[in-house]
Amino acid sequence: MVPIVTLAALARVECDCTHVACTGSGRMPRRLSRGGRKPAFPDNSNQMLRTATNGNATEQGSEVSADAIREMPDTAPDKHARGSVLRIVLLLLTVAQMVFVVALTVFVIHHMNPLGDGMEFAAVSAAVLLLEVPFTIPAFILAVNGKALGIAACLAGFATFAYVIFWVQVYAEVAAKSAS
Repeated sequence: MVPIVTLAALARVECDCTHVACTGSGRMPRRLSRGGRKPAFPDNSNQMLRTATNGNATEQGSEVSADAIREMPDTAPDKHARGSVLRIVLLLLTVAQMVFVVALTVFVIHHMNPLGDGMEFAAVSAAVLLLEVPFTIPAFILAVNGKALGIAACLAGFATFAYVIFWVQVYAEVAAKSAS
């Protein structure tokens, strides 16, 4: 069974890290021996510990004043705002691209030749296989996760450009068939 190590237990074990309860003695924590832990401070007298708040040494057991606690500076708030706006735009764009495939299918169904061979649906399958799967869905997944938004924007931008060209081609073909 593995023992759970708490900060109180760390204060009794020699360590070389900079945790609140460590001494900075330059040695790794000692392993548990048959006799138990070897205390770092046998008599708990005036041993200095580093606090996580300001890095100054304080006596063991003393409390940190409110003045010693610094607020963490916010990372560029405009960067987070730009990222969240880009994420929302990408989500809306990719959802619109998914709706476009449904609208394209409905358009093809309404304009197909009822006595034809059904090759009009090749346009829908090409849109799904060549644009939806490799570009739109990965961009949507990246936008949902909020990671690699630049890559997601490139994927969604290329897919949007390709969908526009695809729509012009399908519409021109359907208009040519209906004119003849």
